[in-house]
Formats: sequence, C-alpha cells, structure tokens
Amino acid sequence: MPSLTSYSGSYITKVDSFLRVRETEDVLGKTLSTVFSNDGVNQISVFYPATTEEIAVVLPFENSISSENCTVSENATVDAQYGNILGAASISCALKSGRKYVAEYRKLSNNGWKTYRENIDGSYFSMTLSSNEKLNYLRIYPENAEAKSYIYDVYGMMIQHISETNLSTYYTYDSFGNLVESYNDDGMTFKSHHRELMNNDNNAEVNNVGK
Repeated sequence: MPSLTSYSGSYITKVDSFLRVRETEDVLGKTLSTVFSNDGVNQISVFYPATTEEIAVVLPFENSISSENCTVSENATVDAQYGNILGAASISCALKSGRKYVAEYRKLSNNGWKTYRENIDGSYFSMTLSSNEKLNYLRIYPENAEAKSYIYDVYGMMIQHISETNLSTYYTYDSFGNLVESYNDDGMTFKSHHRELMNNDNNAEVNNVGK
C-alpha cells in the first residue's frame, strides 16, 4: 500500500463486524471516528481528531437510544417526536485513560433547556436524570477535538443537527416527509417550504420562502 503522503489520502484503520468504516487516519496522523445508530443504518456522530476509544455518545434514535462507550439504565425512554431521552435514568461512560476530555450535553430541568460543556477529570463520566428532566444529547471527546451529531425521528428523518459549537438546527416535516421548516436554538427560522398543487395534472410547485 502506498504511503498516505504519496496521494494525500486517508487510511481506513478500523471497521466493525458489518464492515462499516469506524476510523480513518489522514496524512497528519489524525483520526476521524464515526458512530452509527444501533441498527447500523444512520450515522449519528463524527469526531475529529479522536479514536473510538476516546469518544462517548448517548443520543435518541427513532424510538430507541443509541450509545457508544456508555451504559444507559433500562428505565430510560425516548420521546421520538422531539428527540429526547426521558425518565429517572442513570448514564455512565468510560473512555481511554490518559487524555483530557470535555462533556457536552443539553438537558431540560426546572430552569428550562440548558446546554452544558464541562471538563472531565479522568476517563469516567456519569449523570442521573430525575423523573421531570429530559436529555437531548450527550457527547464526550478529547478537549482538542470537535464533534457533529445527528438525531432522527421514527421515520428515519433527521430532525436535529448538533454542530461543533453545540448550536442545533432543527427540521420539521409534513405527513408526506417533505421538509417544512428549519430553525435554530434561538427559534430563528432559516427557511420555510410551502407546497401547492398548481393544476389538475397534480404538478406541484415548491415555493421556498426564507425567514
């Protein structure tokens, strides 16, 4: 195999039992890690630079919970419509030792929704949700890395994209699976989509209206 520097490419360094690419290494020797949903269909997070031993994630996926290097208690449930984890539940995560990590999560408590970013002492992290709290997502990775994450509804449609800066973009759809609106954490609408049947031939015209 030629060296990476000879063609500025990336090596596949890790695949899972289903031959899904989990890690690739670039010419700088840095690793991009990918996390898939429990059913293996959807990509739910990417981390860079970090190996799969240096990341942890808990996300609602459709009507279940997908996780990597984390254990979620069985009493946790999912609100699939809004992409949240519910119930009095405990979560524990273990990562490779010898690194400095940050934990990012978005949680609903008595004070409303709040996004947290915390430095972790060591390679272990745990949290507990009370019965009146909701968890939108949890992700942990090295302090010098970045992450993107994706949440899907029961139909496999992406309803939330969480950026490297913890800013989320949300997507809503009509009953036919057409995108209706996208907006961010501040409630600012980026674009709404209005569809009308313009004639008896059922030819639909799509009007995109930015807000």
